[in-house]
Amino acid sequence: MLIKQLTDIILTNNYILKHDSVVDIQFSLHPSKDFNPLAGQSFNQPTLSSCASWNSVGVTFADNRTITPGSQGIFVDTNNTVYVVNQDDSRIFVWLEASNTPSREISVDSGFHFSLFVTSNDDIYVDHDDSKRVIKLALGVSTTVMTVGASCTGVFVDTNDTIYCSMRDLHQVIKQSLTDSSSKPVAVAGTGTGGLAPNMLDQPYGVFVDSNFNLFVADCGNHRVQLFEPDQLIGVTLAGTGSNGSLSLKCPISIMMDADGDLFIVERGNNRIIRLSPNGDEDVIIGGQGSDPNQLSGPVNAAFDSYGNIFVADVYNNRIQKFYLASDSCGMYKNYCIRDQPITRDHLYLHYCFLTEY
Repeated sequence: MLIKQLTDIILTNNYILKHDSVVDIQFSLHPSKDFNPLAGQSFNQPTLSSCASWNSVGVTFADNRTITPGSQGIFVDTNNTVYVVNQDDSRIFVWLEASNTPSREISVDSGFHFSLFVTSNDDIYVDHDDSKRVIKLALGVSTTVMTVGASCTGVFVDTNDTIYCSMRDLHQVIKQSLTDSSSKPVAVAGTGTGGLAPNMLDQPYGVFVDSNFNLFVADCGNHRVQLFEPDQLIGVTLAGTGSNGSLSLKCPISIMMDADGDLFIVERGNNRIIRLSPNGDEDVIIGGQGSDPNQLSGPVNAAFDSYGNIFVADVYNNRIQKFYLASDSCGMYKNYCIRDQPITRDHLYLHYCFLTEY
């Protein structure tokens, strides 16, 4: 009976299926609309084909009528809630999915803020440049979780509840446990002195930690992206200076990763986003210098929503741009996914993807 119900939902709710030949369907059931298949992970890593492309013309999601000029900290959680921290202000704006206006404002210690991270239990971690701290906001209460020697230009929390701080001015990335009250910050990348050697960094910004606890660093001053495997202080260059890649980087400043391990690298110096596949293929997916809808100027942080759309803090243009996923197909095949289709009778939600031939 349940299988018939699933089939009816899939066949009657999709215009595409009436016009294309379906060659494969995969589906999963889960008991909650807020189900997260990667337990503890609060950010999106969409499944994308190697041929995925984005609309080159972005849509302005927010501008200086809402956010203060220069705002660069942005986060999109798995419910597609968007968080933006005002750079020189005491507010974090929150947009619910499909909303064009913020649903609420959260107060944060007044000062300069580079980045923020939101965990799956809705705790917010944000750097505080003026006092060289990382602040946790939970249930309206602000507490200091990390005191550092320089501004955190990148903040990340892994699934082991370890927080990472990238310190641009000290050329180093440190980490600290959030669950062990006796823990102290420990260096995991960089020596504290700027340099190009494999164990060194120069003005690092954004960091990303994958499910295997590999650390990826946007090594801005060295114009490269470095990989540091767990417990290894010698980095491997994946892109940019010293790599075998075809593209020259100019101040890579933040990093995202999709479900297949493709890296999406935001370059402030070249005003673009590039994609780097695990086998080393590189291509430009978004960008170009300027203020038009298809251009960026001084981009910093970026984030996926669950559908593969990309939000970018376009800093010098004083806006947040959203670039919609235009195609997720290769050759004669298209891949479509529908999230959270309710099955009321069974109190379940259906997530399904289908491959069509056209």
